[in-house]
Amino acid sequence: APDLPEDLYHLIKKAVAVRKHLERNRKDK
Repeated sequence: APDLPEDLYHLIKKAVAVRKHLERNRKDK
């Protein structure tokens, strides 16, 4: 795995989670 700073890693994980959540909501509508 790439050696990312801890805060950057968490930021990316949060962004991915938000994007998945938005995609799921879009499908529901």
